[in-house]
Amino acid sequence: MPIDPANAMLLFMLFQATEKVIGYAGGKVVDSLTKPLWDALAEKAQWLSSKSETAKRWEAFSAAFEGARQKVAEDARHPQATQKLIRLLEQFDTDDPGDRDWMNPLSLELEKASLLTEQPDLHLITDLCAKAMRRQKEPPSRPELSEAVADFVAAFQNALFAQAAYQDLMLKRAWWENLRRPRYDTRERYIRQFIDRYQDLDFVGIPELKDREAMRITDVFISLQAEVETSRPELPEERIEINRRDELARRGELTLKSAHKLSVDQALAETQKMVVLGDPGAGKTTLLKYIALAFAEDKSDRLGLKEKRLPIFVRLYEYVSRRGEVADREGFSLVDYLYCQARENLQLALPPRFFEDLLERGECCVCLDGLDELGAAGARQQVSAAVSSLAGRYPRNRYLVSSRLVGYNEAPLNRVEFVHHTVQPLSDDDIREFVRKWYAAREKDPPARRERTEHLTQTIMAEARIKSLASNPLMLTIIALVHRIEAELPHERVKLYDKCVTAMIETWEKVKGLSIEDRQRTYYKYRRRLLEQLAYWMHSQPGELGRAREIKSGDLEVLLKRFLLENPKLDLDEESARQEALDFIALVRARTGLLVERGEEIYVFAHLTFQEYLAAADIEHRLADNVDDLWAEIQPRLHKAHWREVLLLLLGTLNRFERHNTKLLQKILEGSDEYEALLHRHLFLAARALADHIEVETALRRRIIERLLALAGSDDLAQDDAIKSLGSLQNDQQAADGLFALASDEKGNDFMRVSAAEVLGQLGRTDEAAALLLGLASDENVDLNARM
Repeated sequence: MPIDPANAMLLFMLFQATEKVIGYAGGKVVDSLTKPLWDALAEKAQWLSSKSETAKRWEAFSAAFEGARQKVAEDARHPQATQKLIRLLEQFDTDDPGDRDWMNPLSLELEKASLLTEQPDLHLITDLCAKAMRRQKEPPSRPELSEAVADFVAAFQNALFAQAAYQDLMLKRAWWENLRRPRYDTRERYIRQFIDRYQDLDFVGIPELKDREAMRITDVFISLQAEVETSRPELPEERIEINRRDELARRGELTLKSAHKLSVDQALAETQKMVVLGDPGAGKTTLLKYIALAFAEDKSDRLGLKEKRLPIFVRLYEYVSRRGEVADREGFSLVDYLYCQARENLQLALPPRFFEDLLERGECCVCLDGLDELGAAGARQQVSAAVSSLAGRYPRNRYLVSSRLVGYNEAPLNRVEFVHHTVQPLSDDDIREFVRKWYAAREKDPPARRERTEHLTQTIMAEARIKSLASNPLMLTIIALVHRIEAELPHERVKLYDKCVTAMIETWEKVKGLSIEDRQRTYYKYRRRLLEQLAYWMHSQPGELGRAREIKSGDLEVLLKRFLLENPKLDLDEESARQEALDFIALVRARTGLLVERGEEIYVFAHLTFQEYLAAADIEHRLADNVDDLWAEIQPRLHKAHWREVLLLLLGTLNRFERHNTKLLQKILEGSDEYEALLHRHLFLAARALADHIEVETALRRRIIERLLALAGSDDLAQDDAIKSLGSLQNDQQAADGLFALASDEKGNDFMRVSAAEVLGQLGRTDEAAALLLGLASDENVDLNARM
């Protein structure tokens, strides 16, 4: 009977559903799964032709299966694995309910995989077959089973298309040529998908920010410097037996760091196999992606090379996670994972041996990221062995492996085979170059771009604590993201430090493969609070001004155990608290990068800034509900240089309260001691708080500025300091008007008038400042030294 045009597409799709990979299962599956559907369609659609042609089709399918079975039996690369595969596929008519857990999903996958419209998912079918064979006495290994599946499918396809009945049947359909076209994705498609996935700068692990516009890695990348390790014996080679020397080299005992540093381009030119080591956030992942993208875009000249290579990028913790999901874990190789990754991350169906053939020809650049992020040392050792095996099996390719420094030596790669490079902190020139590139890509308006580039560069270079952070690429990226969007730097640096610390101890760990079990542990749930308590304790210890305090491992363990036992929300015994403390130390040391090992068994915060910010956070956490308690905490430390930044950061965190800072700054302003009349320390501390955008009531702000203006207009020795303090109050109209009045006062001190005019320009009143300075310079009544 004729077909309704409205149903033509539906019937076409149903027809395609019958053209499945039934050859896997032989005639029994053909009859049980697909023939009833085909017969039903044949009866309802006259364009499906007669039942005699349907019979011919089943004969063709059966013949193809038999031909494929004979072919792979004769030419099988792995005869035993192939025989077991065929026997498995002939079991679909079993009634054993114990088989249904693998049989149903396998038959479903075979039904979904069409030889004519798309290539079957060989890796998924292999997974299901491996699951089904687990009960066998000696199941084949994953590599052998994978190749047996690929061989059988290829043989079945060839046999099927060679059947005249099948060709005659399909030649009557208008879709024959379209359906016969290969459905595998090409190398060109792989490259396009690869670039699309990896071209943008990765903000994963950075806390939520307002400014997260996508940016290309190539637009902001700056070449890193690395310190290279050389494997050479400390004693002359002739004094060490060859076997002994090789063994020592493998263990890393002959490795010395050379005194010279290399750029990435130089390192790539000198070796094809390299390990990139660095602290958290040092730019290791971005470096690997930049190198991979250079090959993907056929621009290896950006790396100082002239090579054409297929880029491969693997996050090793994702490989380990996927490996844990498959039935035959030991047989799931890195190459197997490449196909899974292509399918799941790049949405590609690649032909069999796509990667193997390219690797054998030495045409790949293999980037393996995060050897340190695999949990226990045992997992790292297994993956390290897998990486070594891959490089040994396909030696002519480029290999780049990244890892953090901490924990790497528990499962290192062979230092003779892989040259090791340690990423160095960014230099001042590197920071300037990054900021220039950042705003070149970020800001389209040239004047605004110049202004923002100059402001951020000057801010970083002028503030020692911010500059210390900026030597780390991750921290520098956060600084650039926060600048002018989240916070006015350097005045609102508390917001910057919060983003940096949050990135290091919270969001960073969410994307770095930490196990669910670890995230449920007590030490993990309270990790930030423990760090705050630790930072306050360490900051309270005596030590050198301007340096983070150190703590020995034993003291650290005892201190953390005490914090855990004192926590009223926990119910831990001594031993449990001790174990939680030890595991916390391992987490923070190896993964967050906040607490680092300096020397043997001695720990210190990576930056003094982190110690100061977390110490301030501890005070806020403990005492924020009572202003009097806060004052009792900070009052004895108001004028101690070691505590000045902590107190300012504390006031910054208290901005979230309505009146806390007003009450505290009022107490500070009203405070006095034997030095106040001479040094005005309370007044200048209050002024510094205003410069840091500490929020207080308007009346108190006016009082502070009025006292600064009065001091600036006096003959006090602190006159110049008062003028500078007024100049730090950006966008404050009262301060600007007061400075204008001082600079215009002909009765005032000439040097004071010049200083006031200069500072007025810093507050944005540049035209008035310029006019005042010109007037002073041309006034013969003004002191000549002041005019100069």
